[in-house]
Amino acid sequence: MAGFRANGLITLTTDFGSREPFVGIMKGVMLAHAAQLRFVDMAHEVNAFQPVEAGFWLSRALRYFPAGTLHVAVVDPGVGTPRDLVVAFSGDQALLAPDNGLLAPLAARGSIDRIIRVDLTRLVQFGVSDVSATFHGRDVFAPLAAAIASGRCDPADLGTEMSALSTSGWPATMTRADGGVAPAAHIRRCARGRLPGPDQLVRCAGSRAGARQCRCGLESGRGGAHFGRSGRRDCPISAQLKVRANRI
Repeated sequence: MAGFRANGLITLTTDFGSREPFVGIMKGVMLAHAAQLRFVDMAHEVNAFQPVEAGFWLSRALRYFPAGTLHVAVVDPGVGTPRDLVVAFSGDQALLAPDNGLLAPLAARGSIDRIIRVDLTRLVQFGVSDVSATFHGRDVFAPLAAAIASGRCDPADLGTEMSALSTSGWPATMTRADGGVAPAAHIRRCARGRLPGPDQLVRCAGSRAGARQCRCGLESGRGGAHFGRSGRRDCPISAQLKVRANRI
């Protein structure tokens, strides 16, 4: 299926942060099901309840991982609601995520080959039974990811194929120089004084310096707003983001 053969490597992308034990608990559940699994912490400081930001970074990161990697993304403001859970395939890798717009950035780049809508009634055999209303990362994603990554589960048996992913929250008005799109949320990481070169620029209209260079390769003009960690308003930036250099 889409060339995916699990290699036991799981990446984790969440908005859980690093101060609480939620990511560690997910890893513990997965290791309890398959002790040989390996993990890469992709990102855990994604803006809370911003699935598109998580998808944006995943869309840039996949090409650096080996065949058979399973990418698990839990940025899930709709947890406990009837939103779908999907397994999507990108070449020889797979992604497990809620269908809430998180995977829209990958679909926009043509990186999604096939999508399976997970039928939750089929998951009991993989240890999904006592599911809480708010921590599906532990109760659903973790045991299912362990089953997929360890090769105990064929994703084709998890549900039915679907033709399109949700694009909820995907901001089509924020355009890249090459015609693609990029979410404003990821600008929050840019203003950290990293100065790679003049070809990568983030302009902050509210900044005395007037411009700040950034590894992310996004440029902004006037208007809009920059939201830093925890949603704090930092400085005005453009709602029309332009990528001058995209090295990720």
